[in-house]
Amino acid sequence: MTTEITDNITFATTDKENMEQSVSSILAFAERGITTHLILNLLSVDDINIKNLKNLKPLAKMYKKANKSLVIVCQDIDFTEVPEFINVVPTIIEANDIIAMEDIERDLGF
Repeated sequence: MTTEITDNITFATTDKENMEQSVSSILAFAERGITTHLILNLLSVDDINIKNLKNLKPLAKMYKKANKSLVIVCQDIDFTEVPEFINVVPTIIEANDIIAMEDIERDLGF
């Protein structure tokens, strides 16, 4: 996994690996401390499904508790089946939009 930090957002891109490896890599990353929002780019992961995304619930809780946003970028899933506790979008642009909207919500006290 490679990471790049810009403007209070960490952009993490997984290498060509399976979802289980991606989850363990990002959990290890988050356990070092959450100081920025996270866009997790899973576009190169082949075995993404709703069950795999549900395994990210502990990570979503960590980011929510830290008042930061977590947005997953992936394709080839049924977005209507994605659980409400996690933000999943098909493009990087939409991920940035989600973070901006959630920052506004936090500033307004929602």
